[in-house]
Amino acid sequence: MLSAVAKIPKKLFTICLQQKIFNRRINCTRNLTCSYKKVFSKLSRILQKVPERKMATQSPETQTINGKEYYTVTEGKAEILFPSSNEVFYNPVQEFNRDLTIAVIGLYAEEFLKTQDIQVKYPGDKDEETQNKESINRKSTEKLHDTSNVKAANQKDDTSTVKPTNQKDDTSTVKPTNQKDDISTVKPTNQKNDTSTVKPTNQKDDISTVKPTNQKNDTSTVKPTNQKDDDKHIKTLQPGELCEAGISILEGLSASGLRSIRFAKEIAGVKQIVANDFAAEAVESIKNNVRHNKVDGMVTASHADAALLMYQHRNPYDRYDVIDLDPYGSPSQFLDSAVQAVKDDGILCITCTDMAVLCGNHGETAYSKYGGMALHTKYGHEMALRIVLHSIESHANRYHRYIEPLLCISVDFYIRLFIRVHTGQAEVKKSASKRAMVYNCVHCETYHLQRMGKCIQTEKSLKYCPASGPPVGSSCEHCGGRFQIGGPMWAEPLHNMEFVTKLLRRVERNPGRFLTSDRIIGLLNVVSEELPDCPLYYIVGKMCNVLHCSCPSLIQLRSAILHAGYEVSLSHASPEAIKTSAPSDVIWDIMRAWVKLHPVKQERLKEGNPATKILSKEPSIEVSFTTLPSANPRSRKFKLVRFPENPQKYWGPKARAKRKGGSEPIIEKRARLQGKRGPVEGYIERDLKSYPCKRFKKGKCDLGDRCKYSHADSMCHSRDNEV
Repeated sequence: MLSAVAKIPKKLFTICLQQKIFNRRINCTRNLTCSYKKVFSKLSRILQKVPERKMATQSPETQTINGKEYYTVTEGKAEILFPSSNEVFYNPVQEFNRDLTIAVIGLYAEEFLKTQDIQVKYPGDKDEETQNKESINRKSTEKLHDTSNVKAANQKDDTSTVKPTNQKDDTSTVKPTNQKDDISTVKPTNQKNDTSTVKPTNQKDDISTVKPTNQKNDTSTVKPTNQKDDDKHIKTLQPGELCEAGISILEGLSASGLRSIRFAKEIAGVKQIVANDFAAEAVESIKNNVRHNKVDGMVTASHADAALLMYQHRNPYDRYDVIDLDPYGSPSQFLDSAVQAVKDDGILCITCTDMAVLCGNHGETAYSKYGGMALHTKYGHEMALRIVLHSIESHANRYHRYIEPLLCISVDFYIRLFIRVHTGQAEVKKSASKRAMVYNCVHCETYHLQRMGKCIQTEKSLKYCPASGPPVGSSCEHCGGRFQIGGPMWAEPLHNMEFVTKLLRRVERNPGRFLTSDRIIGLLNVVSEELPDCPLYYIVGKMCNVLHCSCPSLIQLRSAILHAGYEVSLSHASPEAIKTSAPSDVIWDIMRAWVKLHPVKQERLKEGNPATKILSKEPSIEVSFTTLPSANPRSRKFKLVRFPENPQKYWGPKARAKRKGGSEPIIEKRARLQGKRGPVEGYIERDLKSYPCKRFKKGKCDLGDRCKYSHADSMCHSRDNEV
């Protein structure tokens, strides 16, 4: 294999390294029998298919308007002007954020207008018939692919089964999950009355995650205009048109007005958009950009404090349908006013970029801002989402309101939440049962959830009472480590799967609408595959790090969990995540079985080590790592864009916007300030011998002459006399 790689032309090999072909695409380093021709043909085919990650204009252009020079940035259908004297604060990373927001608000507006017999039409939309045909063709392709995988899997011998040591010899591998005999100490959840287990994708009843809209029982889809029904009264809207019966949008922190202008030009069914900012310079920029993009009739610039502006719209007849908050840092100071200023069944779009706080680096700050203690764990990104949801729910409950998460994601360097807000005192009473505390082991990161309350259904009504606990002892049952307590956090689903399915279908209907459509489609597919009722996740690499063993593939681990009779899925928050309904006992039994097949060196198992305590127990269930077709999710099978790599250097958050213009680029500033606490040229070190040693005065300094400070008794006494 090495000789084959050595024969690859240097230019092609450089491109492969840049695209990380060897690690991410074909993983050819594991195929030791691969010849030079196969390697070269694979690389050639892949390089033709590797898409360049699209994004908006990277370097701003210069344009002169009315005698003034401006920098122009184009994104979507908007062109934004920045004064040349100021630093351009534009980050192309957020283009995905804005595209996804436009898709979500567009779907919300479309559903809102359906009730008023108004139809929405976007340029480039496929009709329902064409989309249904493509969906049927895709399903048939998936079915053939799954059938071939099943035949290939059945032809292989199963040599990766580990049986419990206390059982008699058994010639079978893994018993089918529908057998009555139970040989494990942990009962599987796949009983006859449980239909929630992940099914193989080659079954007849599961051929796609999205149902065609031409079914007889689906009446929510707008009928095509070419039908013979009397639909002449249905009005058709296109983006950019003012709709008096449409939705109202507030962008609380607008800056240049880019997001609001894109809303006006790319979302159909908009009545009014308020682009607000607290800085006077930003408001002038918003007005200038609104005139330049000719959306004066839809976008109104506002100069006010965002929280105060939302407090002024608490009246139910003066609220907004959609409120978008995208601050630099934490949105905690705007949450209380936001949940009051949004209409019933309206949408809050919230971004948090203070991930260092939310991921546990500063748990005390997270508690002060969001009312939940964040833990520094591998599942910290999902916990960050749940802590923010807990905070928003707490603010909403004070006003007899409650939230419904539609889509909550963790991408790049921030989290983005799309939340529907409702009013209802009866549902508010269930709030305690929707929150939970987290008990996390500091060694093996096994976690347990403890609900804050519970609802008991009686004959007449629901009874609300505190939950009983705790769910753990004083130390971890697996490794003996101590527990950290985090939360409270949101313990209900992060997504509304019906809404996600509609959103996915809407984006697939017009993939050319956004530059980041491929990433949106990949993300929504991964989200639709997540288990909704399984908070948090395990990281395969972390578990193997605890045991000092080699790492199984995700497909092998997922197959073992499915063989054990439990549900399993990936997570959009991490490419190594495993979300499962299996208890921690089953997860560690599977890892013990893996170590039996791939032993750990004994010198790494020291006394008192967590790995030693975990591996001292024998697996209590029969484990099989035989690959199942259903263990490979659709998003991975068809190589959708799920976890794209950064397209350029320094791809991340930029510095906070400044009131005064700065000419120094941020990259040069970082280089200049790097190691600023170190010795600087021209710096003269002060003679510290002229100062008394405080430790010597207390009789605690043992450095003697090596001490930088003076140990002279006279100097110490003179300092005392001065005081």
